[in-house]
Amino acid sequence: MMKKLFLIAIACIIIGVIGISQTYEKAVQTAEKGDKEDVIKNETLKNIEIKLDAGDIVIQKSPDSSFYVKQSGDVRKQEIRIAEDGDTLKIIGEREKGASFDFSFYNFRFQTSKLTLLVPERSYQDVKVNSSAGQIEMSDVKSDSVSVRTLAGEVELKQVTAKNVEGSTKAGEVNFKKVLGKVTAKTTSGEINIQDHDSKYNLEASSTAGDVTIETR
Repeated sequence: MMKKLFLIAIACIIIGVIGISQTYEKAVQTAEKGDKEDVIKNETLKNIEIKLDAGDIVIQKSPDSSFYVKQSGDVRKQEIRIAEDGDTLKIIGEREKGASFDFSFYNFRFQTSKLTLLVPERSYQDVKVNSSAGQIEMSDVKSDSVSVRTLAGEVELKQVTAKNVEGSTKAGEVNFKKVLGKVTAKTTSGEINIQDHDSKYNLEASSTAGDVTIETR
């Protein structure tokens, strides 16, 4: 009798593992199907404005003169609108009304959406990036003004050049490396790490609850 119960228990475990693996595969397929890419060719664009309700944002240098807007992860719950408004590229993301986060064990990793913007190498006037919840990374960007803000998430800037550079978050770290210009770094809860700062530029860094580390050249 005990042997029979043991075999039944083993069978149930095997069936459960198979079910989870199949669901995992479906989740991967769903995430892959959600990947999107838009290409924008416009040499008159001088300003960039990104505003998302949720999701990670990555801004990097484009390999050519075109803008590339790539969406990956679970993009179904947030509608992304891309518009060329005069000399400004606008990317706005709004979550569907009633959309909720899925915290199930095997599907959690696919609920985070990611927006990657590749920008041509040129001098911009104003670059503004905002996310209500998500990590923001920016590298190899030149502009008169750069503003990066998130309510919950990490802010990371590398090799960014501007007259004024601002990075802020309510909950998360702020990391700057080789950022040229007047720097403002703020977080309510989290660490601030600034590396290779040129001391000829003004610097303001503050954290309500967290360490502030500054390394100058």
